[in-house]
Amino acid sequence: VLSLDKDEVLVPRQDVTLKALLQRLFLERPNTASLVFPTQFFLTTWDPSHPEEEMVFLRYRRTRTVRWECWKYAFLPGRVRAAVTHEVFPFTGYSPGDRVSRKDAILHHYRACPKDTWGTCEVSSTLDNTMARYKAALTARIGEAKAALAVELKQMGSDETDDDKNGSMRED
Repeated sequence: VLSLDKDEVLVPRQDVTLKALLQRLFLERPNTASLVFPTQFFLTTWDPSHPEEEMVFLRYRRTRTVRWECWKYAFLPGRVRAAVTHEVFPFTGYSPGDRVSRKDAILHHYRACPKDTWGTCEVSSTLDNTMARYKAALTARIGEAKAALAVELKQMGSDETDDDKNGSMRED
């Protein structure tokens, strides 16, 4: 189970897929209840580094240094009694969380600058192009999903349903 918000993406750095990453990391750590991932913030209040891109994770590639105070995790349900947003409670015999190296994966968090927490957002930054490696595959899959959705919406928007044609939806 991944504990992520809708504006977060867990990005494998070496493994090709997220599934392969999680399988490998949990196999390497048989006594670990959860994996804790480093977080990079891609601040949407900064100017986009690639404004021509449609997808947010490709448009915003400038990030600040990794932060650990707002970590997220993946856990195996059979090893955890309970989990909340930023914490897991493991069963006896399992460690609560192992930090994952940024060489393996990084959590990308796309959001406005949290000035109330950080105080300032005028910090040094770096360009991270990791998400560019997923562009072709994601663009194709999103295109397929949009096409399928358009067909569904077109069918739903029809004035005459199958029930109308069969006479079972008549108003008296």
